[in-house]
Amino acid sequence: MSNPKRVQLAILASLGAAVGTLSCASTPTTTASSGTVAPTTRLENTVVESNKILTFTLPQDARSAIVTRVNSEGFSGVVEEIGKPAVPQPSPEAIKKSGLNPADPLLLSIVSTPVSVRVKTSHFGTVVAGDVVILRILGGDSGAAKTESDASKALEKLAVGSNISAFSGYGVVYADGSTMYTPNQIFVQDGDSFSAAFSETGVTTTEAEIEALVAERKAIADKAKEATKAGS
Repeated sequence: MSNPKRVQLAILASLGAAVGTLSCASTPTTTASSGTVAPTTRLENTVVESNKILTFTLPQDARSAIVTRVNSEGFSGVVEEIGKPAVPQPSPEAIKKSGLNPADPLLLSIVSTPVSVRVKTSHFGTVVAGDVVILRILGGDSGAAKTESDASKALEKLAVGSNISAFSGYGVVYADGSTMYTPNQIFVQDGDSFSAAFSETGVTTTEAEIEALVAERKAIADKAKEATKAGS
């Protein structure tokens, strides 16, 4: 057995080469049209060994999504379009910045599905109300290859018109000029509550809880700024 190739957290996070934090640790695979299993990856802080993916997951609750500051972008909006699965490639600048090899099969084999969301409320980060944000959901069948993961199950919960709250790292520019955000958590509205799309354990939240946690995040950030200013 070959030694594991450890993919650094910062590289995967900066490229959005993996879907984000999922609650289940099942192995995602990308199957080529020939039927062979190609190595792929998902999630930051992932160990890749041959075709096995051992994933270290993060919680899917709202507090972890908002207050722990894992995410730099948070917003709520409406799904406007679910695009065709493809294997998008980061721009040369993004690849160079990350230090990844552009010929790396891990980079070339990941099928994902773009989901366009019209932002209604910006909770934190750079996106603003009215923006159309493209979420990159790991999973889908491009015709030439198919990627399956816990995240791809979220596609079954999403539809045009779905109200969602999404939390991710910074957007990454891809070779076609688009900017996509790989979400760490997505909550889909179901009546008066929101269910965690990447979780199979019934994790839910509410609009009121999201607003309260966003306020708590802001208060923590403001306090840190005051402490920094006082110490300068």
